[in-house]
Amino acid sequence: MFPNPEEIYSYYHSEAFKLKNGFYPKNIIDFSKIKNNPNWIYFEKFSKMVENSCNLINWRLYIKSLISFYKGYFNPKILCSQSSIKIYKTEIQLLEQDSNIKNIEKRVDESIKNIIKYMKENNFSNLNQYLLENSELFPTLSKHLYSGFISKYFLVLIPNIISIINIFPIDVKNEYFEDFLKEYEINRNKILGSSRLRKISDHIESFFKKAVEKI
Repeated sequence: MFPNPEEIYSYYHSEAFKLKNGFYPKNIIDFSKIKNNPNWIYFEKFSKMVENSCNLINWRLYIKSLISFYKGYFNPKILCSQSSIKIYKTEIQLLEQDSNIKNIEKRVDESIKNIIKYMKENNFSNLNQYLLENSELFPTLSKHLYSGFISKYFLVLIPNIISIINIFPIDVKNEYFEDFLKEYEINRNKILGSSRLRKISDHIESFFKKAVEKI
């Protein structure tokens, strides 16, 4: 499922309002006046852009990175601009460089939530189906890592992730996983510093199987 313009606007307004005022606004019930605003078309365009990306865009992180950069509300005209995409990509890089264990746990939790939802939407019953999807051509895993849909810290939770990456085409491996492989040992040691993440890593297959069955 992809976000509609109403969902995107609600998130944009809610997060920008919170940054400015320190608390969240009431939920928007009637969008009729908002839709009459000339800027509404940009939320429609962004919705289409997210849909066309096929989960290559973490749209909430995208919006939040712009709100953070512009310190609140911003002109919706820039939503689909190259400069906004650059801000979003920079935010992904900054998040992945954060070595604070609490922030790492948060990134992993977000990744797990995204993957469980994706698995459910695609009727996957186990984690390997997700990890190996399109592995012979352009693996879903590489697209999701590149887009910020999942974090590198989630990948290092997977005990056999190196073996999985080695299955991928060599050009994909070199382009999308070169840095990940270089930093693997360092990042693996980071996540093992969290007893909660270590427990997930030790039982990751059963963890996802149970999580998908619950939905």
